[in-house]
Amino acid sequence: MKENRMMTIKQLKTQAEWEQIHALSSYAFDVNHNEIQKENFFKLCSIAKNFGDVLNGTLTSSLMLIPFDVSLFGKFIKMGGIGNVASYPEHRGQGNIRHLFNKVFSEMKNDQILVSYLAPFSQPFYRKFGYERLFIEQELTVPSEVLKFVEVRDGYKVERIKEDNREARKERLALYNCTLGRKHGNNQRSLTWYECCQTRADNHHLAVVRDEQDQLVGYLDYKFDKEDVIISEMIYETTAALKMLLNFLTSHRSSFKNFIFGSLEDTSFLEYFDDTRVSKIYQTNGMMARIVSMSSFLEQLPIKKTIDGEVYLKVTEDVCAWNQGIIHWSFQDGVSKVTWVEAESQVATIPHYEASIGRWTQVLLGGMSLEKALNLGFVSCTHEDDFLGTVLLKGQPFLKDHF
Repeated sequence: MKENRMMTIKQLKTQAEWEQIHALSSYAFDVNHNEIQKENFFKLCSIAKNFGDVLNGTLTSSLMLIPFDVSLFGKFIKMGGIGNVASYPEHRGQGNIRHLFNKVFSEMKNDQILVSYLAPFSQPFYRKFGYERLFIEQELTVPSEVLKFVEVRDGYKVERIKEDNREARKERLALYNCTLGRKHGNNQRSLTWYECCQTRADNHHLAVVRDEQDQLVGYLDYKFDKEDVIISEMIYETTAALKMLLNFLTSHRSSFKNFIFGSLEDTSFLEYFDDTRVSKIYQTNGMMARIVSMSSFLEQLPIKKTIDGEVYLKVTEDVCAWNQGIIHWSFQDGVSKVTWVEAESQVATIPHYEASIGRWTQVLLGGMSLEKALNLGFVSCTHEDDFLGTVLLKGQPFLKDHF
């Protein structure tokens, strides 16, 4: 029986309220944090906007909105990461989460956050809020017999870090942000976020590569799991640094059966080895995403240099009313302009393309090509010309972190 009461959605800003969020998350996700993990949970609360549904002073549902900068074809834009979406079981199915998302979408629009990512427990559930599959995760398993030592340059050195500290973390963070953090779709890391991520890893080891000037040019984050070496991060700025890291791993091959690389953006380093037939790449669907404001997103979207032209895009949207309608997207002298069409009668022809906000997210961010979306029927088209296809940049987005 549903509870008959008004929803009370509020932003949770105090330590006492964060304690309630932690208790709810611990129950909903069946986790038992140690003191360090609990401290980092509160650090995460401090950099996030936290929203909850409160009944008689008790938190019933909550979610976190974590701000990030992400790369959009080389241009950084604001992204809102959604995490810790949870409700106590007696309050589920009452619309609490929908009301929380409505509030958060308005917050993101007001804060000029253009896109949002989340890790789904259920893809159909989050499609109701406009999210769609965007990221593909790759895990690479390399048997130890595949590895071999490769030729490296003099002057570079690799060493394990026995005692980590904040200055060392800042150094690794800077390297990450200027390398993998610039990949299309991926997020820049703040120091607080990076430290929270690091404490999630149990029994992990670190190794770094330095060049002739003692500058950090690469690092490994890894751990041992019985017969396997699990590499969670392999970051490098130069080819020489990559080779040093591979040789460091190869030096472990007599003690372990497999080397497992998680969340890889690029597997081309396998070309250094002679016979890789027994290596396996495992792909899964990763995080989902959605565009928060279609018009604002198109204004910021990098495009190819193109001839002058125009296209009408229709957006269907069940959650964010400001996205529902027809957009006129025009291009002149390499500059794009975005305007909303007030009524369909003002359009000389019917919209050139039509799709849901989720499918537009896939196409515009590169998770699915326009051609494939048309072939599968996710985008409908009334014109035979491929003007939109000549405008859009291509590239599969990559995301390393989860939240």
